[in-house]
Amino acid sequence: NQCLNSSSCLPSILAFMAAQSSLAQLPQIPPITDPKFIEDCVKIHNELRAIVNPTAGNMKYMTWDASLAKTARAWSKKCVFKHNVHIGKRHACHPLFKTVGENLWMGILTKYVVRNATTDWFNEVKYFEMSDNTCSRVCGHYTQVVWASTYKVGCALKMCPNLGKHVVMFVCNYSPDCKPFIILNGLMAPSPTRPPHHTLRCNHSLVIPKRLVFLCCLLFLISYQITITALTSERYH
Repeated sequence: NQCLNSSSCLPSILAFMAAQSSLAQLPQIPPITDPKFIEDCVKIHNELRAIVNPTAGNMKYMTWDASLAKTARAWSKKCVFKHNVHIGKRHACHPLFKTVGENLWMGILTKYVVRNATTDWFNEVKYFEMSDNTCSRVCGHYTQVVWASTYKVGCALKMCPNLGKHVVMFVCNYSPDCKPFIILNGLMAPSPTRPPHHTLRCNHSLVIPKRLVFLCCLLFLISYQITITALTSERYH
């Protein structure tokens, strides 16, 4: 009570109230199933893909992929600003696509994170020279955003206090990935041979178990045999 009645405590009280107000104004981290978050991610990617220059003749329309979003979420939870170590491994990050691409962004949380991050990736276009497929600086994020054959994207956002105050990681995964070329020391070079299938997974829930594949094949063969037997029986009767 003495402190509250003392003018010497007023600066501390005001600072505390300002901090609380600042926290209250921060936007919420959306889940990967949030319709608005999904819409924002897909919309900005397609907007930027539509303005590539020169215009692409075979640019595919990008849509959301829940499995890619789960992979992005799993990696973002680590709050480590480096690429997922499993993305180059066949079928390690998606049940259908062999490999996936990935873009990372780190910055302060605002309601414009999705647009700002994706635009930052796209702005690497100034380092890309299309005539000879070279990069004067890092431009792999740009090439992944605008890669014509990529048509699936899944993203996740995660608050990472260990990286700084109000700092978030924004992760997007893509399929098919932008990997006929890789960026090496500023140059785009042919991609090396893919590493062999590995037992490690980005997200175990995304991978189709081998037993399930075997069971499906077995059921198909049994069904096929029953059908052939029935047709043969009808023919002779």
